[in-house]
Amino acid sequence: MFHKLLFKLYFILMPMLLLVACSETSNKEQIQSQITNMQQAVRDKSLVDFMGYFTKDFVGNKKLTKNELRQLLFFHFRRNQNIKTYKWQADSVVQQKFAEVEIYVVVSGSNSSLPERGRAYKINTKWQKSAGQWLVASAIWTNVEQLL
Repeated sequence: MFHKLLFKLYFILMPMLLLVACSETSNKEQIQSQITNMQQAVRDKSLVDFMGYFTKDFVGNKKLTKNELRQLLFFHFRRNQNIKTYKWQADSVVQQKFAEVEIYVVVSGSNSSLPERGRAYKINTKWQKSAGQWLVASAIWTNVEQLL
């Protein structure tokens, strides 16, 4: 009797556990894909594409708004003919509609083929899932050399 009950519970609960595990993996994969697409938008210097990955009410360092972030990026896109980003680590904690992602990134800029300037950042981001798409709701970035 007890074995039959365990057997039934196994077949009832196992698909649910697999569904939860698969949705978490796909959410992490979706966020990683968004980060990769954001890197490409920076390399292409496409403000419209890059800003599409942020919520309307995005908040950054020192309460930076989405519009102020757009202006900051516009300045850097004009200053640097070439911009490259290198992500070397991204740790994430994903829930159903919210996620926290910590990313380490090096950004370099130049007007020639060799980088003229660059910085390494630790970026702590909070993401929201809206209409099936993950968007950055907030980001706090710190120069890595400040952490040493």
